[in-house]
Amino acid sequence: MEHKERTSYINIKPQTIQQIVARLTPLIEKAASLNYQPIVLTSPGVRPYFKRIMEKFFPSLVVLSYNEVTPDTQIKPIGVVSIE
Repeated sequence: MEHKERTSYINIKPQTIQQIVARLTPLIEKAASLNYQPIVLTSPGVRPYFKRIMEKFFPSLVVLSYNEVTPDTQIKPIGVVSIE
């Protein structure tokens, strides 16, 4: 994440975005096959940027930060996306 005078942005290489999309796609498909609403959980600082980038590929994808999930919310993880 980079901070300029009044704005912040994430400087991600296109190849990295492609990696994330390639790893996220089968998990979204798996969630759909199980009749789950796919939701991506991220850290609070990354969430708005991740959402903005991913909505180009997955317009209906819900992206939440861990802080936005209430303790009584039931989560069924089906995968983790990581990049090298």
